[in-house]
Amino acid sequence: MNMEVPIALKLDHDELRAELDKALNEHGPIGEAAHQLASIILPHMAMEEKIAFPALGLLPELASGDVTAEMAAILPLISEFISRRESFQADHRRTAFRLQMLLEAAKKAGSDKYTQFAYRGMVHERIEEAVIYPAIVLIGKYIQQQLKR
Repeated sequence: MNMEVPIALKLDHDELRAELDKALNEHGPIGEAAHQLASIILPHMAMEEKIAFPALGLLPELASGDVTAEMAAILPLISEFISRRESFQADHRRTAFRLQMLLEAAKKAGSDKYTQFAYRGMVHERIEEAVIYPAIVLIGKYIQQQLKR
């Protein structure tokens, strides 16, 4: 049973952190916007990796129809995620605002690199909201349903 953060999600967060680290070293409006973004997004990503993303490690087993009693161990994390979901979504709204600030600073500075980073961050947030977060809730419901049988 795999309750670890899927490597694709870990690598995606690592890439975002690496790009943010570069932006944090910039001076002027880009650096300022990056610092404001970092104060929200870094703790948020750490919390996702701790509470939300481990459930997604079960997807390959679940997709093949394998549901075991041991999978119930993920349910407390999913419950914690659900109880904090509004907070996660509020972080996304604040992050979107900070990414917009970074995007505007990057465009004014003529920085394609940071314009692309800000846009990519916006897409990342939307994927989490539209796909990843609902999938976590579904995983919990599916495991509960299958274990009741």
